Amino acid sequence: YTLLIDKNDPTGSTIWAGAVGGGLWKSTTGGATWTKHTQSDALENMSVSSIAQSSTTNDIYFGTGTTSDFLGGGIWKSTDNGSTFSRLANTIPVSNSLSDPWAVVNAIVVSPSNSNRIYAATWSGAKLSDDGGVTWSDPIGVALNASDVEAASDGTVAFAINGKCYISPNGNSGTYVDQSNAAPGDLPGTIPGDLQIAFSADPNYVYASLANVTGELFGVYKSTDKGDNWTQIGTGGSALFDPLDYSNALTVYPGVANKNVILL
Repeated sequence: YTLLIDKNDPTGSTIWAGAVGGGLWKSTTGGATWTKHTQSDALENMSVSSIAQSSTTNDIYFGTGTTSDFLGGGIWKSTDNGSTFSRLANTIPVSNSLSDPWAVVNAIVVSPSNSNRIYAATWSGAKLSDDGGVTWSDPIGVALNASDVEAASDGTVAFAINGKCYISPNGNSGTYVDQSNAAPGDLPGTIPGDLQIAFSADPNYVYASLANVTGELFGVYKSTDKGDNWTQIGTGGSALFDPLDYSNALTVYPGVANKNVILL
């Protein structure tokens, strides 16, 4: 599942939600009641896995597909704050299988400084668009499952690919560095699985949670220097701290650096 609090509603009552079981949903009551987006049968039944909103325009994007059991159909875009959506032509899968990079879109981020720059984490790696989703390229060149992508307030971008964390100071192609270090306590980079990343209000602070391929928590990590060094702040595989069940999700307290990190 995926959630987005609409930036155009200062009360926080308007929320968008994507359902893995099917459909895009909207609430204008802070989650008390929900309405399904019924633009088309295809959209109504699609497995929605990720959603993002531009900070400067009325553009909203959502990605589809989660696993081989819930394959998606690419990325949809709205330019009228969600009233209508159209599918981005160059994200339409050409085959109904995981071999197609657009069959699963795990995460989408719109650059906070450039509404035309879109990042997508797909089953086959990182994707970058500089024209609002019309054309796409791979800025890293690692064609493995990208489980997450995050953009910090200063333009720093982090992709999680096959359990490793690739960080760029500006998101441009060819500028990403694998910041999964091998020292004790560091983010291991040798455990394939679902890695989730979150930047704090201070972009130097980065958090990561890693679940192995069977969905068990491996560890929670913190960096205060944009991934150059990591400290393990939560240990997985323990009956006392093993919070993951269906999904691995991570967020941090908004607006304050180094306050709280939350696992969902």
